[in-house]
Amino acid sequence: MRQDRPHQTRALEMLADGWRNGSRAQLLCMPTGAGKTHVGLRCASMAIERGKRVLWVVHREELWKQPRNRILEDGWKADKLRIIAGGRGHGAEDAPLTIASIQTLRRWGGLSAKQLPHADFVIFDEARHYVAADWRVVAKEYERVGYRLGLDATPIRDDGASMRELFDRLVVPTS
Repeated sequence: MRQDRPHQTRALEMLADGWRNGSRAQLLCMPTGAGKTHVGLRCASMAIERGKRVLWVVHREELWKQPRNRILEDGWKADKLRIIAGGRGHGAEDAPLTIASIQTLRRWGGLSAKQLPHADFVIFDEARHYVAADWRVVAKEYERVGYRLGLDATPIRDDGASMRELFDRLVVPTS
């Protein structure tokens, strides 16, 4: 895995502090290009090392490629990864890391969570989008998982909707 930059190390420390102090759903706010994906992957790696299953949710079908490519560049084996996008799942259902588009999860989940992938830790990329009524249904299915992490550069919605429904702590390691 790539070396952490100082603000990424600070982000990881702040997140660990929050989890140690009882926060279960943190929203990490860092500027574009500051390494939110890197920090998210470090958190995912630590969870997987502890035997947890991680779900990484993206808000556009094509965005699953960014974390997947970074994971493969960092030396992860493709058999440890499942992709759910374009209405289909690719890879082993028991893979420790699943990257999924919200659109496909929404189609799969419908009114029942039985078809949604199991996760102990969920990462919501571009977190502000999951407060929208049509996507909140899926996000709420994962509110009882051990931990949730939102990643966003601009966690403010045009409609003024609060992110508090999904996240209990805002983490801002750099501006």
